[in-house]
Amino acid sequence: TESAKPFMRWMHGTCLECKPIVVHADEDPYVFNYYELDIMNNPNIVKLNITLNFALSDAFKKLEKYVDSWKRYDQGQGLWDPKRKQRLEKLAERNVPCVMLDSKLQQFEVLATLVQNQCATKDIDFLFVDASMVSRSIAAKAQEWKIEYGNVLHQNSKAMLHEMAD
Repeated sequence: TESAKPFMRWMHGTCLECKPIVVHADEDPYVFNYYELDIMNNPNIVKLNITLNFALSDAFKKLEKYVDSWKRYDQGQGLWDPKRKQRLEKLAERNVPCVMLDSKLQQFEVLATLVQNQCATKDIDFLFVDASMVSRSIAAKAQEWKIEYGNVLHQNSKAMLHEMAD
């Protein structure tokens, strides 16, 4: 509604813009415009403005909830946790059971499949959200971790095989 401020009023019965009036010498001149006289005082426009602000707020709350639904993959799984690689290297040194590594392989495979099968686009009121790049990134990162855990499993199995051969 404030976009109506630059539109000056016309003088009564003419197409001439009202001239700014100097009320006090130390203040800016007063400009007659549509905003103060017509728009700001119109109850329908005020009501519409309140309704619009509520609708915008509601839409952005829904958008935030949708974005948070994608963040849970990183928060719950720690896909981009920089310390995860260090913890994996420590696991490799400890020669952990194959069952544990296999469960991690399965966990990341299920995660990648789940994310790839999830609908990555959504209409939220007047917004269309496309999270397909997020979905692909999560699936790719899960596959990376699956490969990393697979490498540790391979190294541990190889070491166990050499021990058995000796």
